[in-house]
Amino acid sequence: MLNICMDIQKLESISKIIAAILIPLAVAYMGNQISASNKKQESQTKLVEVATGILEKDIPKNQTADQRELRRWAVAVVNTYSGIQMYKEVENALVESITLPVQRKTENPTGPWGVVFGSDKTVGEALWEIRSAEKKVEVRGGQIFLRSGVYRSMVVYDERAEAEDALGKLKQYRSSSYVVDMSKWCPNTAQQANYLECRI
Repeated sequence: MLNICMDIQKLESISKIIAAILIPLAVAYMGNQISASNKKQESQTKLVEVATGILEKDIPKNQTADQRELRRWAVAVVNTYSGIQMYKEVENALVESITLPVQRKTENPTGPWGVVFGSDKTVGEALWEIRSAEKKVEVRGGQIFLRSGVYRSMVVYDERAEAEDALGKLKQYRSSSYVVDMSKWCPNTAQQANYLECRI
């Protein structure tokens, strides 16, 4: 009976040793497998991006054999990794006659954009800021917005690029000038005598 108990204890000890060795090895192996899978998926995604970039380009009128083969390769890549097989007619059309539509990102999902270059306690001081800026850096279209009890001298543009261009000039007038998204900074306004009142 004593021998059986000792054998059981030995087995338990051996199993613990084996577990202590095998579990870290198994974890490391699984980690490597997941890492390899992620890298493979990432490279496949990049390949598909390259392929769709090729298929988005306009087909020249006199397409060369090399250009045709390049488009055929791109179609094969998309077919392999997209998970949905194209019909032969679609494949041939993409190689010979049609291009994929380009998905363009909207540059300004929000806006308009304001450039704040003055913060004053009175409308008169804010008007003076606008006139001074117009003379010194030739930025036109200044407006006054009352927000949180402060009169802000600013110019407003539909496009972010225009606002950034004006910001570069206005920083020469006042280095603390900054750009705001008017849809968030002052979403609702009420016209007053010489200024617009922000109602957030």
